[in-house]
Amino acid sequence: MKESNLTTSWLGRGGPGLRNAQGATAKVPADTLNVDPRELEPRRRAMTTTPAIDPYVGDFFSKRGIDPDIARERPYVRWTREDIAPVRKAYTRLNKNQRAYMSRLARQSGGWIITRHTVPGAPKIYAEIRPDNRVETGPPVRHWHGSGEPSEDAYEPGVSVLERGSEAWRDHCRKANEANAENGIEAEDHRLVENVHEHPDAAKYVFPPSPKRDKPWVHDHHAGRSGEYYEKYPEALERHTKDWHAMHPKAAEPLASVGMHKHTRRVKNHDNNLARRIDIHPLAWPLLRGAEVVYFGIEGCLKADSILSAILREGQKASVFSVPSVSLWHAKELEKFAGQYLRGKTVIIVPDSDWVNNDKVIAQARLAEYFLREDCGVRAYVAAPPLNPDRTVNHKGVDDFLGAGGKLAEMTVMERTLSPNLAIVERQARYEKRHRKDRVANDVQAVKALAHQSTIQENGEGLVQTTLKTLGNVLGVNRQTAFNIVGRIERDGWVRVEGEWAAQKGYHTKDGYFPSALEFKKSKIGGKKNPRILVHEGLCGEDREWPLGELLPESLDEPKRKVA
Repeated sequence: MKESNLTTSWLGRGGPGLRNAQGATAKVPADTLNVDPRELEPRRRAMTTTPAIDPYVGDFFSKRGIDPDIARERPYVRWTREDIAPVRKAYTRLNKNQRAYMSRLARQSGGWIITRHTVPGAPKIYAEIRPDNRVETGPPVRHWHGSGEPSEDAYEPGVSVLERGSEAWRDHCRKANEANAENGIEAEDHRLVENVHEHPDAAKYVFPPSPKRDKPWVHDHHAGRSGEYYEKYPEALERHTKDWHAMHPKAAEPLASVGMHKHTRRVKNHDNNLARRIDIHPLAWPLLRGAEVVYFGIEGCLKADSILSAILREGQKASVFSVPSVSLWHAKELEKFAGQYLRGKTVIIVPDSDWVNNDKVIAQARLAEYFLREDCGVRAYVAAPPLNPDRTVNHKGVDDFLGAGGKLAEMTVMERTLSPNLAIVERQARYEKRHRKDRVANDVQAVKALAHQSTIQENGEGLVQTTLKTLGNVLGVNRQTAFNIVGRIERDGWVRVEGEWAAQKGYHTKDGYFPSALEFKKSKIGGKKNPRILVHEGLCGEDREWPLGELLPESLDEPKRKVA
């Protein structure tokens, strides 16, 4: 039986390659490989026998520009509602609650298991599932976001209020309208909905939930912060006594101090996020060491595999790795991976082209760019599929763009220049305010990071909505230090902060006491989660766009364009 094109060229002396539409083979030089061909022999044998019906030859992969050999080598594994055994097999090492959750989702729709592959030195990485249809991952969300005063039923248990006009409201309405259009549902513009309504909590890309851990909670009802809180909100003490003492007396463990006792609750272990991990395809890994350009896909494995197919098809001296979504780019292993494998290379961060309508997408991409440049010492840029001349989206994802015949070099780089006025921030902090040396460095880095990821408004200010944890991760400090830094640069006049940082201690919040995480989640008022940080108009730099081809190597030695 005839071998696949990829197998023949991969194992041949000329290095890996794929056949293009004209039948020519695009090859990457053999010196980019760091793999013993004998290690690939089991793969070669597996790939020489093609089933009568090849699941990797079809519209699902071809329209995304993914070569069948790339899909087969990952591999993507098919499951059906009638046979969810492949899903069970993928998660055999997880606990029974995690396995039961994924099995429940698999019974709602058939789909693909996307096998993921970890980078060296990182813990085991688990697959994600991509159902054919959206699956319900939890109970529906009920809320109200009308105009004026909330209706009476908006105060019913389980109903949240989404503030009309807030960033969260605009984002929610955009997603609701897009979902209706995608599913062929004729409905009025969601911004006009005035009544209490619900949305299914559904998703199309799903990971196992993080495992849980015990979290102790020590307090005294009549002393310390808890005492102050319960004195101010006596109804909260009544609820706490009922839920944690009367109904579950064993849930309170007395301690040596009078009145002091300990509760233990089960919470998600966010230090073990099973989704926030780096994936690298088995055929992308051997290309990495000799690559001059490395693509960092921040929209999932399907798009990374489309990029890998294009790399081999176009003969680029490049490789690719990815994370599942724009908000998951800051994987724990990223800094170490960048230090070992990305220095001396040009990294292209690839979001979807809907960044033009969704400020959060480009903000996260630029934050990743800033982190790689400032913290990891890597040359990094952001590039996405090109927009139409009228700034509308033609191909949302890079896989759609490449599947329609686009080239990697035709993507658009979105560059945010550094403002020369940033030097003033350092001079003022050092000589006028006479801050300590470490504070000067932190303040300057914070202003640079905020200015780089901000969305420039009509008045020239840069808008940022982020969390103290995210800002602290980028700056390499804890949340309290990040809070102090933002306070200093606000007092110095470099930023304005609208709103207040949410102060949550367990489930004691400024909005009340909640006996469970679910009740706390239901109570959240959209648009008030994070304050608006507005960066001074003279600090944000300029936005420039140009074709990625001007940055990619013209030969294997020199880039076409020198960019700061």
